[in-house]
Amino acid sequence: DAQFQVNLAEIKISKEPTADSKAGFVIRLIDGEVADYFKNVLTSGNSNLYEAYGIVTGNFSDRDFRIEAGQWRALTGHEDVGFGDFVSRSYSFALLQPIIGKGVRATWSLDEDTSITGVLQNSFNGTEDVNKDVTIGFQYK
Repeated sequence: DAQFQVNLAEIKISKEPTADSKAGFVIRLIDGEVADYFKNVLTSGNSNLYEAYGIVTGNFSDRDFRIEAGQWRALTGHEDVGFGDFVSRSYSFALLQPIIGKGVRATWSLDEDTSITGVLQNSFNGTEDVNKDVTIGFQYK
């Protein structure tokens, strides 16, 4: 018996800022068996919302900047594993792997190849941070 099963369906709606419109957004929804695991085990929630954040761009001191606020894929540990979003990272993080975070991040371009990014985040996998401490991140690229 041949069967077809959808383990993950994803819809992403986004608008990048332009020279005429300095604002944008990203909304990313997920559904399916992988999404159920994500919602019930990792985030203790029932939302299909994976990412949702607003974007504002501009220029300060002749340098471009970008500010994003909302919920996005986690900044620490997630990207450097090198797999897709929903591939098991158990070897690296066990069960408490960071998947999503909420907060504000800002990037300021120093030149075409160099930028500084700062992050303030107060959420872990969609749950409220009970200690109320803010995670501070910094990247020089």
